[in-house]
Amino acid sequence: MPIVTMAQYQIKIKATRTIDSLAYFRGAVFDDKNFLAKDTIPLYKGSFTFKYAKSIVGGVYYLYFPKSKQKVYFIIEDRDSILFEIRGSHYLDSITTNLSKNKILLDYQRVENRFSKIDSMYNAELQKGTKFSIAQKVLYFKDKTDELIKFRQTALKKLKPLDALSVYFIALNLKDNHAPNVKDFEGRHNFLRQFNIANPKLLFTPIMKDLILDYLTYFPKRADSICKGIDSIIEKLDCKSKSYPYVMDLFSKVLKSRNLANNTEGYEYFIEKYIQKSKCKFLSPEAEKKVLAELEVIRTLKLNDTCINILLPDSDGEIKNLHAISKVYDYTVIIFYDPQCDHCQVEVPKMDSVINLLAQQLNKRIGVYAICNTPEISNTEWKKFIDDHRLTNLYTHVKMSSNSSVRKTYDAYSNPIFFLIDRQAKMIAKKISPSTLRRILLTQLQLGK
Repeated sequence: MPIVTMAQYQIKIKATRTIDSLAYFRGAVFDDKNFLAKDTIPLYKGSFTFKYAKSIVGGVYYLYFPKSKQKVYFIIEDRDSILFEIRGSHYLDSITTNLSKNKILLDYQRVENRFSKIDSMYNAELQKGTKFSIAQKVLYFKDKTDELIKFRQTALKKLKPLDALSVYFIALNLKDNHAPNVKDFEGRHNFLRQFNIANPKLLFTPIMKDLILDYLTYFPKRADSICKGIDSIIEKLDCKSKSYPYVMDLFSKVLKSRNLANNTEGYEYFIEKYIQKSKCKFLSPEAEKKVLAELEVIRTLKLNDTCINILLPDSDGEIKNLHAISKVYDYTVIIFYDPQCDHCQVEVPKMDSVINLLAQQLNKRIGVYAICNTPEISNTEWKKFIDDHRLTNLYTHVKMSSNSSVRKTYDAYSNPIFFLIDRQAKMIAKKISPSTLRRILLTQLQLGK
């Protein structure tokens, strides 16, 4: 049989005077960073027809033009036969197509482009360090959001509910019509009711990850709360679905966030429930073994228990005892860092600033047991990092040796990592951020501790 008869879909492209000589044909999966690489399509005067014989799940796909770095999104459903004509240097302006649903999506992208200046201004503000609350961000993009919602609502009247474009536009409307608030319990329930995560076509859009994260922002930044949201979403998923591994990978990253209070306890709960005890096996045997080994490390450092002592030498070779040092202060922050790490050069001074500010606000002595987590680094470079960032106030600086067991005990295989202990060396918080430290100590003060 001719392949044209067997094809589940066909894409025909006619290109004239384009900057690019080829385009990558890809499928959007879960978010903008994941994609299915379908094929490389040559562009030339005349036309090129791409045929695919396997059945597909309908969704949002796109053409990526590597030389000009342009993207053009379109919809494919099973048995579609799509014709594109592209000319000139600005493809979205010139592109035409034969299917009405893709004419709609192309027009939608043109509306988005009219507001590209707002996106650029917002990104410039973020680069300058400007912070936006959810409400402030909603207000900033209000004109753009209103116009796009209006377009989508009009388009949905012409589409069938099960169409991939309909699924995509409904998801975008859900995101834009809700401003998550941890006190809005009814809003949280309404959001989840409208969020059909089980729809397989939703996976093949760039919006699924954003919807999940939006739902989780209805919960306080505490692991026990976030885990309730995670449970609610997983309950709606079939573990054999294509979406399941993507969602589980996202949740593991969410629960490792240092901005989440008690993040390691949340991660431990997640691994126990959905990997160790679950009958749903979505990881390879090697990956599962690695995660379960990580679980054993997490269990050795329990909250509210005395932390495992650390005995490491300072720059003069004198052994510094963490438990002994903790008795001198009301609280001690344990820091693992690498002087050569770009992230450490930002986060460690930021943590130092927060510690000094909290010590003044709370009238507490807060010490720091700072561990250079790079055995091979020279003492000169180590001391330069300390001097450059003025990390000397109430600090004990020590260095990790290459054969030390401390790194494994504290799961300190990345940098920087921060822990908090009290005067009795009791573990109060693990793998925290500067903002989490602030919240924890202010809570401790409120509780009279």
